[in-house]
Amino acid sequence: MSNPENLPVPAEWSLREQSGQILQWVCGDEALRWCARCCRRFGLPDDMAGDVRSASWIRLQRALERRQRPLENMSTIDAARRYAARACENTAIDFGRSVRRRAEAVALMDGEGEIVAENRTIPLAESRLALEDLRRTVVTIARDGVSCAGCPADVVLASALWVINAQIQGDNGTLSELLYESLQAVDTAFPENRGDAARQRKSRCGRCVVALLRSAIEVMEAKR
Repeated sequence: MSNPENLPVPAEWSLREQSGQILQWVCGDEALRWCARCCRRFGLPDDMAGDVRSASWIRLQRALERRQRPLENMSTIDAARRYAARACENTAIDFGRSVRRRAEAVALMDGEGEIVAENRTIPLAESRLALEDLRRTVVTIARDGVSCAGCPADVVLASALWVINAQIQGDNGTLSELLYESLQAVDTAFPENRGDAARQRKSRCGRCVVALLRSAIEVMEAKR
């Protein structure tokens, strides 16, 4: 194709270059400000902006690692920024939808203030500040990698954050119900009904979510 204006034609980026630019933008201050705007737009508290950014980074990293070919029409920083911004917006939408989709308030805190899973208990922090610290610790642990045979790592992280935010909001309900609601909200592949497939998926992913929460609590307790 001719170039009548003799303008330089940008070289096509490799997948590695695209990934680097996308993830670099998500780590920056502009991305954090954008996530805060997305939180306000979709009914989330401003202090969840960091959670949205962290969950988006993990989702993008996993998606880009699975790709075999470069993304089409992405050879500029602006194009990479727009792609990353859309991913952050989609994460905020998923988190916001998880709050609105609940037919009734749910939470993971029982009368003793513990998570109960498979006849084991996990003591929960009772104050909002402690729960916010738990939320930050969960994100930090997830950045190092989450191993789960039932769900992708980004789904486990998003579900765990959903669980913590439900507790911060002071909702009441059961852990089983919360896991159903959170996984339906953050995982597009999760079955819509409560049939055998959904119960099996909840059981597998739920164990990973609870394990992540337990690990974060242990880290917090070790710092005391």
